[in-house]
Amino acid sequence: MDRYITNMLVTKTINNCFYLNLTDSFCGLKGYRTNKLPSSLDEAGYAFPLVFWHYVSQNNLTLQEIETPIIYRLDRRTRGEWKHRMKEYYLKIESLVSPSELKQLVKQDYEHGIEKMPEMIIHFNNRPIQIYQDFIKSNW
Repeated sequence: MDRYITNMLVTKTINNCFYLNLTDSFCGLKGYRTNKLPSSLDEAGYAFPLVFWHYVSQNNLTLQEIETPIIYRLDRRTRGEWKHRMKEYYLKIESLVSPSELKQLVKQDYEHGIEKMPEMIIHFNNRPIQIYQDFIKSNW
């Protein structure tokens, strides 16, 4: 559950910082036209999408999302790793943005997410997974 919520929080920040309109920044089902990408981006781990979306934004690449069913494993447990994961992701985003206003936005989004995550986990624990637009409308 915490991975789903982290994805939604980070996606919102990515959209605001990189001027994108993504619905899911970490979806595992992605296809890339490799002739448009450099041979290597500087991140090979789970934070790769963060570097990728920054690259897309900086190079004005065309982006097309194709809707797929949500494939999150509906494991309602949380092991608490989300704090470390969120910190890692937000620090990476902060390192990619340059204007100080955007760095401040990233810090604010991170602090807001850390504060709201326990409440969000409880909220979504007994409810069906929602799509991104419904999540944002909840005004967490």
